[in-house]
Amino acid sequence: MEPLERRDITLTYGMIELGMALAMFLTGIATLQIWNYLSTYYQDSKLLISTVISVYVMDSVHTAFLLHASFHYLVQSFGDYEALNAVSWSIEACVIMNGFIAFAVQTFYCLRVHRLLKSNTIALLCWLLVVARFVLNFIESGTLVRSGQWKVTETVALKWQLPATLVVGAVSDIAIAASICIGLLRYRSGFSSTNRLVDKLIAYTVGSGLLTAIMAILETILYLSMDNLVFFVPFSAVAKLFNNSLLASLNEREQNRNLLSMRGARTSRAEIQVTIELHRSTGGHGEPDLELAPRVDGLRSLDDEMSKA
Repeated sequence: MEPLERRDITLTYGMIELGMALAMFLTGIATLQIWNYLSTYYQDSKLLISTVISVYVMDSVHTAFLLHASFHYLVQSFGDYEALNAVSWSIEACVIMNGFIAFAVQTFYCLRVHRLLKSNTIALLCWLLVVARFVLNFIESGTLVRSGQWKVTETVALKWQLPATLVVGAVSDIAIAASICIGLLRYRSGFSSTNRLVDKLIAYTVGSGLLTAIMAILETILYLSMDNLVFFVPFSAVAKLFNNSLLASLNEREQNRNLLSMRGARTSRAEIQVTIELHRSTGGHGEPDLELAPRVDGLRSLDDEMSKA
């Protein structure tokens, strides 16, 4: 009997293994973040807590699907080249779950855009981009499920569907980040404490928005330029970056509070008045206390409402 021809799977199924490892690492970070969130911000609204838990559960299921795919190709189907040519159900499920996670997190940020800018038009335009990404993701998933074979990655249909999904996603990330930054810039004042908080929120918004956009663009470039599964590595990370971005934006409130508490004694009444205006514009309820003891509450409200939007 002639020996079977050995196939090099380093840049194909080996990439699924690397993607799974990266996904496990990022899910571990998200697990620490959600533990910190639930133990620190248990007084947040039920809707917000439910959203955070739902996104985390979807992200964990996404990781479980990747783990199954890695086991399927590298253990269960080892040496069975015919089975290796088929797309496992867990890979198909990963693509679908990716769409749900991105939709949930980006919708959260669109609500933040609405509160900051008070513009239904801009918030709606951002959300329409989010919906477009969601729809394209399902079209892409349908093509993958109908084919059931890895050769579908070479077809004309997927050659436009996958890049279109990623490019629209990157544009929506950038549009949302830019809108939030514009909204925050409107509330810069001549007071250092307020400006530091606004600058920090802007820096985080730009960083998180660009990270997911860059990852989507990287996946597009790798998919179109390489005839293998290297693009699967950034694909595995995108959903996790959305989840970690949401959790980090909520968990950073405690650090901001500590920072503002140290500077609270130097906060003037005029600065608090500026921050009260920002509190109201970002959807805050009630009136922040103007007594000298809780002077930092006005500044805290900015960070809280940015996270709750």
